Amino acid sequence: MRLQPGSGWVVTARVGISFVSVGNALLNLREEDAGKRFSAVHTEARRAWNQALNAVRIEGGAVAQRVSFYTALYHSMLYPNMFSDANGQYAGFDGRVHSAGGAPQYANYSGWDIYRSQIPLLALLAPTRASDMMQSLVRDAQQTGWLPRWPVANDDSGVMNGDSADPILASAYAFGARHFDAREALRFMVHGATVSGPGPHSLLERPGLHDYLRLGYLPPQPHAYGSAATTLEYTADDFAIAQLAGRLGFPKLRTAFMRRSEGWRHLLNPATGFLEPAAADGSFPRDFHPRSESGFVEGSAWQYRWAVPYNLPGLFAAMGGETPIIARLNHLFLHLNTDAHAPYYWAGNEMDLEAPWEYDFTREPWRTQAVVRRIVSTLFPATTYGLPGNDDLGEISSWYVFAAMGLYPEIPCVGGLALSSPLFPRIDLRLGEGRSLTLLAPGASTTKPFIHGIRVDGKTWNEAWLPLSALSGHAVVRFDPHPRPLSREAGEGSLSPTG
Repeated sequence: MRLQPGSGWVVTARVGISFVSVGNALLNLREEDAGKRFSAVHTEARRAWNQALNAVRIEGGAVAQRVSFYTALYHSMLYPNMFSDANGQYAGFDGRVHSAGGAPQYANYSGWDIYRSQIPLLALLAPTRASDMMQSLVRDAQQTGWLPRWPVANDDSGVMNGDSADPILASAYAFGARHFDAREALRFMVHGATVSGPGPHSLLERPGLHDYLRLGYLPPQPHAYGSAATTLEYTADDFAIAQLAGRLGFPKLRTAFMRRSEGWRHLLNPATGFLEPAAADGSFPRDFHPRSESGFVEGSAWQYRWAVPYNLPGLFAAMGGETPIIARLNHLFLHLNTDAHAPYYWAGNEMDLEAPWEYDFTREPWRTQAVVRRIVSTLFPATTYGLPGNDDLGEISSWYVFAAMGLYPEIPCVGGLALSSPLFPRIDLRLGEGRSLTLLAPGASTTKPFIHGIRVDGKTWNEAWLPLSALSGHAVVRFDPHPRPLSREAGEGSLSPTG
């Protein structure tokens, strides 16, 4: 404590934190602070964050746009956060003290949310750190026999629905974070998807699993939160298992779980065109109303109608084809940030973050470019209230980061990106392990949301989907932005639909 001339007393406090012991808290304080002055700690923290944020460098754009972008990138990198102490010790899910060895142990995963875009973003930009996060989940499972659903510190909060550790692990692997025991991860993923039993502190990894395995979907029951929503999460989780199994060389396992991932079809009511909570006998509720949250989680049938990003061609075909799909999407985006009971888009929650990119799977991908630009330009201002909803440990922010770059990991657990239009003329991404990606969009601005052409490493690219395998180690993607589609009357862009 010291007296600062002209402004009174200034109090400086140093705090050491540990979930293991007071001794470890003192060790952390000594190792991480070592009597440094506040100004020195501040300088080191600023340097560390500048280095992390320099993984993406943008040029051009308005000051407010750059503020929004780097604020969102910062939010995207805050969690999961390191949980182990300076000596590698941490409190495990079994209540015992463990050592992470030479790697850090991470905690706090917003399970229901972050597999959609935050984990792919971290895997692209910081594959080593993301790999350590995945190995941390594997260690959690080794201590209890089950993957946690929504882990906080060394416990499973049990909130939300689904088995989201599956797509978290599989998405990280698909986007380049592969320095973890993926086979061990797959073993626990399959275990949780096939065996009913209590997880950490008697929480079920997949509530209602017995009925789900018997019927291929989850009927309404007291043990599961939102039967239709949970079915859609479980089928996405099964798709995740299938993708990781295929990459690790287990084709039969991949086939079995790909078959399971089609369980969403049991929910599609051809009479209404909505995904609805189906009863155990296959019937649909007589009093169904698409604005109701019954059978859903923090949303309604209007938002969950699009929650099959792992098989959009199948979903579109089952709902009558492109013409009605485009009309329904157009209606969804009449308003951009409503709530669970409105028949429109809800940008502030996660269940339909993928919906704006679904035009890319039709013959009118220019509509994705238009609606994404509307969302980016109106719902993420550089103000105190700069988010459309709860950030959920960085998920909503990561959506913005991708959208501002004109990219999105639309298909969970598949290494590829749906395309829109960059907000900035130049974006350089440092991808880790010596790789890089440069996005060029000469003349890009808020008023030029449409793309008339794309070139990847100098070659014409005509699709609205860009697999990571198409990118070289130092790839350059060049967009040709314009203020309107190629043919405003016909509404035609230059990109072909993703198949």
